[in-house]
Amino acid sequence: MFYEELESFVLESLEVFKPKKNAIPLENYPVFEVDYVLETERKPFYLYRAVSQDKAKMAAIGSLEFQKEQISFMGVISVLLAYRFLNDRQRD
Repeated sequence: MFYEELESFVLESLEVFKPKKNAIPLENYPVFEVDYVLETERKPFYLYRAVSQDKAKMAAIGSLEFQKEQISFMGVISVLLAYRFLNDRQRD
């Protein structure tokens, strides 16, 4: 459910930013795939869907690798636990 809702939000509500799915900023390192790239005026915005600690770790490591390679970007890791917390609070 989380993936579907996030994807729907990104592709429909953020369409002005021309979202791209499953981008690979470092061609030789597909393990550092970015779930969504949103184009902004200044630099691309990377959005990761992290539903596990492993996915969150890979997103963090990938972000560090992009910085090391001097790729200009902004990014955020969307964590399922935060999503669940917010959904639970809305029900209360």
